Amino acid sequence: MIHLQDSKVIYNSEELCSVWDMDYTEGAPGIGISGGFRITLPDVAMMFIPEQDCTVNEQKVFQDYHEYYKDTGGIKPQIQPTTEEQKAAKITQLDRACTDAIFEGFYSDADGEMKFYGFEKQDQDNLTAYLTGINAGLQTTVLWKEKGGFPKSYTIDQFKKLYSDGFDVHLKSQWVRFHELKAQILTCEDDSWMDIVWPV
Repeated sequence: MIHLQDSKVIYNSEELCSVWDMDYTEGAPGIGISGGFRITLPDVAMMFIPEQDCTVNEQKVFQDYHEYYKDTGGIKPQIQPTTEEQKAAKITQLDRACTDAIFEGFYSDADGEMKFYGFEKQDQDNLTAYLTGINAGLQTTVLWKEKGGFPKSYTIDQFKKLYSDGFDVHLKSQWVRFHELKAQILTCEDDSWMDIVWPV
């Protein structure tokens, strides 16, 4: 069975080409519509996909492509993404911004002074490893440092407060913010979701 999936021509689960790879030769348009969609693959082989075998979105891709070919002589169209695709891209953008905000670091007064601590992936792994050692009774103090500072000794209670400020407060607050913005985007019924940005 030949069908179109995500703008790619699929034959028996094998990807043959993308819509944008389909070739045109003189007198043999790369795509036509007459009860279905006739395409010319990169190797000039001809394929025909019955219209009823295509989803509505796939039919639109083919039809838009055909209209551009008919009107422009073969210039491939820049098909605009759907609203769902645009929303997904916006959510991905916010997800990256959330991760950046998490990695940037957090404030904690675990040792009695408000300081800024790093929270990149390695920092998170090390914090978790130290806490595991503490819970196993393997450590009574921990050497840790503020971002850009020098290592100093933290008591068990101080370190647990530091850990909580990082994971339970900082990381959780960023994820809550992300999921709130994501929900706003997904449920928005007008174009106002386009103005949603990650808070600075």
